[in-house]
Amino acid sequence: MENLKEYYIDLITRHLAGELSPEEVQDLADWISLYPENLKLYEDYSKIWDTIVKDQIEKNVNLDEEWERILFKIRNPKPAMVSREKILTGKFGRSSVTKIFMPFLKIAAVFLILVLASLSIYFLTATGKEKTLLATDDCLEKGLPDGTIITMNSGSKLVYPEKFGKHERKVKLSGEAYFNVHRDSKKPFVISADDIRIKVLGTSFYVNTKASGENVEVVLTTGKLAIFCKNRPSEIMTLHPGEKAIVNKKTEIIIKKQNDDLNYMSWKNKKIVFYNNTLNDIITTLNRVYHSDIVVRNNAISNCRLTATFNNQTLESVLNVIKTTLDIQVKQTETGIELCGDGCR
Repeated sequence: MENLKEYYIDLITRHLAGELSPEEVQDLADWISLYPENLKLYEDYSKIWDTIVKDQIEKNVNLDEEWERILFKIRNPKPAMVSREKILTGKFGRSSVTKIFMPFLKIAAVFLILVLASLSIYFLTATGKEKTLLATDDCLEKGLPDGTIITMNSGSKLVYPEKFGKHERKVKLSGEAYFNVHRDSKKPFVISADDIRIKVLGTSFYVNTKASGENVEVVLTTGKLAIFCKNRPSEIMTLHPGEKAIVNKKTEIIIKKQNDDLNYMSWKNKKIVFYNNTLNDIITTLNRVYHSDIVVRNNAISNCRLTATFNNQTLESVLNVIKTTLDIQVKQTETGIELCGDGCR
């Protein structure tokens, strides 16, 4: 932990000297936005700007021109003439501080405050720009900056940065999606779903943050992943291919079991398999796959069972098979589709 803190202190000091690469600037911005104490530490170290400002005032630099120069330097980091060691030790420019500075100290203080404010705003906004993906009427497939491919079901949303940090690739998901994560052993891919975290290096898996019963469901297809809750980072559940994790959002209890849902990917590949499923279960799957609003109007047929396989067929074709097989009626209404009948055949 101490080594990690030293690492970010090093980033802070080198950023103030203009020595960070764009990747390091992004990494520092991610860290600053995590906790208020990180921003406080950054602001404390920013006081080193005081010596730089004094030095520039001694040279009678125009403050407006200097302000523009520093803003440009913040947005376009490049090596500075002042070494990091000199800035850290506070030795730079102190020998030249004389009485002639006294008339300028108030101006310097205001100027320094503007610099610090600009840095804070820049870190928390400009370098932390986010993009949002929305799947509206149908599935949406998109490549992320790191090469990861995500497919989202209708009604889902993904928020991700324009550029991932140096140590992690963080995204936020709401809804249903399938991830094929580009492998990077140095930068884990982390998905946030409310207070639930899913962490992988490179693998493919399914996530549904809106599963029934206030649950988040994760099904692993290939590779390996870890799932845990934000408030319980040490309680990690590891999944292997074919396993499913069910996390209750309220209790934060994680249950692992073998995935027995043959249709968890049917919304993506339109392949649906029913094996002695009840009509109620069938309708739940169809509504998810076709984004329809089908309801069963009488209990006499709700437990009727069906075994069938459908491969990229239209909803109308699927309903015709169900209608003929179970001897039920299918009625189109203004609000959706109703299924009714006297009972099972």
